[in-house]
Amino acid sequence: MSIRFLKYGIYFSLNLSGVLAICVIAGCSGAPYGMPAQEWASLSMPEIQELQENYQRIKDLRQEEKSWQERSKITSTTPKIELKIEGGTVKMPPFVKRVEYKPAKLVVYQGHCRSVKLQEKKGKKKIELEACYLGDIVYLDSSKTDYQWRHGSLRFYYVPIWLSGFTYNNINSQGYVGLNDATINIKVLVPPPTAVTPSVSHD
Repeated sequence: MSIRFLKYGIYFSLNLSGVLAICVIAGCSGAPYGMPAQEWASLSMPEIQELQENYQRIKDLRQEEKSWQERSKITSTTPKIELKIEGGTVKMPPFVKRVEYKPAKLVVYQGHCRSVKLQEKKGKKKIELEACYLGDIVYLDSSKTDYQWRHGSLRFYYVPIWLSGFTYNNINSQGYVGLNDATINIKVLVPPPTAVTPSVSHD
């Protein structure tokens, strides 16, 4: 079954199963892909289909990575870090306003991704923040629809000072969670064999 609709003075035809697929993946009743309902409603069908394709592409890739990570052996010498996140605000379902959240922390092994649920301070809503430690880079706050941010919209490059712990202030991200004015502490629990020049980027 297909439906026809008028947009920009042109009639478009769309298979109903395609619409339902988009709704199942994105969640049409609410905030699809973490996008406010009003913003979602303003998208054209080509834009929606592009989001759907990116979502599926990222999902397939991450499933492959997860399968590899599950087979990867973790030992006492596998490099790992501890991340602490606090302060500022984040997006929270239904993504119409920012909220303050409770401090959180997680441990991530090199070559792996982990997530932690951030909970709002004055309520029960939660949102999942993901971190990946790949090579000498720690990625934070991944995107569900932007391929370049599939591991994280923030990148922190390893620096030796992480051995004693280092705090980054006023951090903002553009992924699913959308950190704003956050404080992030990174501490090495098991050091990697090599290090690189220190820097942090938002690309």
